[in-house]
Amino acid sequence: MKPGVKKAIKIPCIIIGVILILLIIINFAAGPIAKSYVNNHCKELCGRTVTVEKITTNLFVGKVKIMGLKMLELDDMEEFCSFDTLVVKINPFKLISNEVKLNEITLINPKATIIQDGDAFNFDSLIDFYASDEEEPEEEEDSTNWIINLNNITLKGGEVDYRDIAIGSQFGMGNLQLEIPHIYFSGEDTDVGINLDFAEGGKLGLKVAYGMENGKYDLDINLEDFSLAPVLPYLKESMKVSEFDGKLTTDISVKGSTEHIMNIIASGDVEINDIVMKDMEENDVITADKIKVGIDKIDTEKSLFAFNEISISGVRTEYVIYDSLHNNLDDLFIEDSADEEEDKSESSGDMNLTIKKFTLNNSEIIYTDNSLLEKFVLPITNINVDMDNLNLISQFTARLKAQVGDKGELKGSFDGSLSNFSNMKLNIFLKNIKLKDMSPYCVHYTAYPISDGILSLSSISTITNNYLNSSNELNILNCTIEKKRKDVKAEYGNIPLKAGLYILSDRNKKISIDLPVTGNIDDPSFKLGKLIWKTFCNLMVKIATSPFDAFKKEGGEDNFRDMYMDITDRSLTVENYQQLNKLSEELKDILASKPDVKMSITQSLDRTTNLNQIALFRLKMDYFLETNNKTREELTVEEYKAIQAIRDKDPKLIDYAKEKANVRNTTEAAMKLYSGSEIEGMYKMMNSMRERNLREYFVGQGIPADKLSFLPIDEASLDKSRITIKFGMDLPDNVDDIELDEE
Repeated sequence: MKPGVKKAIKIPCIIIGVILILLIIINFAAGPIAKSYVNNHCKELCGRTVTVEKITTNLFVGKVKIMGLKMLELDDMEEFCSFDTLVVKINPFKLISNEVKLNEITLINPKATIIQDGDAFNFDSLIDFYASDEEEPEEEEDSTNWIINLNNITLKGGEVDYRDIAIGSQFGMGNLQLEIPHIYFSGEDTDVGINLDFAEGGKLGLKVAYGMENGKYDLDINLEDFSLAPVLPYLKESMKVSEFDGKLTTDISVKGSTEHIMNIIASGDVEINDIVMKDMEENDVITADKIKVGIDKIDTEKSLFAFNEISISGVRTEYVIYDSLHNNLDDLFIEDSADEEEDKSESSGDMNLTIKKFTLNNSEIIYTDNSLLEKFVLPITNINVDMDNLNLISQFTARLKAQVGDKGELKGSFDGSLSNFSNMKLNIFLKNIKLKDMSPYCVHYTAYPISDGILSLSSISTITNNYLNSSNELNILNCTIEKKRKDVKAEYGNIPLKAGLYILSDRNKKISIDLPVTGNIDDPSFKLGKLIWKTFCNLMVKIATSPFDAFKKEGGEDNFRDMYMDITDRSLTVENYQQLNKLSEELKDILASKPDVKMSITQSLDRTTNLNQIALFRLKMDYFLETNNKTREELTVEEYKAIQAIRDKDPKLIDYAKEKANVRNTTEAAMKLYSGSEIEGMYKMMNSMRERNLREYFVGQGIPADKLSFLPIDEASLDKSRITIKFGMDLPDNVDDIELDEE
């Protein structure tokens, strides 16, 4: 080969060799140089202290590897973030054709601490550092279009610790896993897969299909046993709670767009297990085994919330009334008047809510009332509620079953609409309720303790335009009322409860009561419980003061009504017998069921009028006897009635009075002619005769004489023209006396 040719070949080879050597030197030196620069000039680069253990490069395959990077907080005390390894591979030859192609981005074991204090974050200084106060010049359009091609983006391991200093919340995420096979900036959707473990327990899996060009995304969220404990600090902002926990599991699909971030379409399942909430005294406010929600479709843009199922099981809670003004739920919430005003001004809009199936199973509530004179505690267990096709507009039916106390049964139903509580139907059926459990209410309202008995209740109520009409049928068996407590000032302490219940009970100690209750529920003073007790107490007063009303058949005649006789009647009239015949039959039925009662009989009259009328009758009798030449013993019943029929102003009687007493007023003449003792004797004789006639009648009807109690004569009757016979009921000694005041 000629020397010139050799020289021509040798020089390029030397140049290429030198370039290769330089490239090799640069390839090996670039990493250490970059490491040194970052470690020495980190404050200039990002405003924070950054250290890097090692940087290696391979320019021939476009690979950069950074190991052991740490960035400190702004105060250079705590670590802000770090990672073990970052690997980036770029295809350098694609740069020639205006394409940035990254074949791999791998991040191993990244760690970061995110701290929030109100609206401030610990990374705000980084954002501020790179923010420019100067307006960026408008970029001139580049005729050359660069293509960005990102592939095989992977994150392995790592931790993120989030802290909210303002409210004291903290939770961590670990074992982070991220896979993005390819990021598309146009055309196809980018698929992203994220998996991580939470420090408090639980796993999260995310799959995202994102369209870079249109901003639309399709997100699948799989959350398993996520602990709700970190939510506690946020709850404390509005509630007085010391503990809150539970395990959240979800399998939800969400579709939306980054252009309208509040508009989403979601479906899937949500489940929360082992829920616990405690108040500040470490008492369980509520616990629940499981809450399961099946989401058919949620479309926030259309305000559509459609649920296949909401199922709640194993709820346990307590409702405690401290006084008439507040309860344990009032103490649970923190009042915020500003929030209340804001809530009132906000409008919920037209929400379309539907729930195909709602169930509450195996739940219980302990109802405690400390507002009474005695503490009342009633456990309601095995609560089961189910509803179908629940929505905000249409009518729906809710069904309830529960156990009350030890063996009581509760069934109920509700027919109405969530948008209109002014019109509804409510049915409640109680069976086998121990009356002793209700004793604190009975003591509070009437001062009578209850020691035994069983209650059943059938209540059918309708509310129309906020007005309640309630029909309540009570059936009570073996009710035992103890002696009235004198140390208690009850709200209705003057109620003859024992007397009323005794009268109402049959021979089997069963009581059936119809208790209608009405009222305007829109009235601020309306309280259903108090209204029921008031109605019940009014019934007891009515029964005690008119005991025979309890035995009168519906629509039947009141045969125990007052009976009337003329003052001068010495025997019972046909009208009297007609009433007494029916009365005696009813009385025998009453005595069959209540053999220890007596019927009391009271003659009510006006003494002065009676004495005057008896004297006048004596005047008429003497006139009749003289006129007809008869003796008193010879008088027949018809003649006796004829004497009664003589008018006070009969001219012949007036003449007779003038002749005998020298006065023309027959009454004045009668009082003048007959001595006081004589008229008094006739007065007593006629009263005794009426009593004897009544006693003989009832005994003749088969009613024992000892079941008749003739009370002293009431001589101050307002009815002056006749005798009134009043029938009452004498109760056994073990039943309280009936003493009522005007109220």
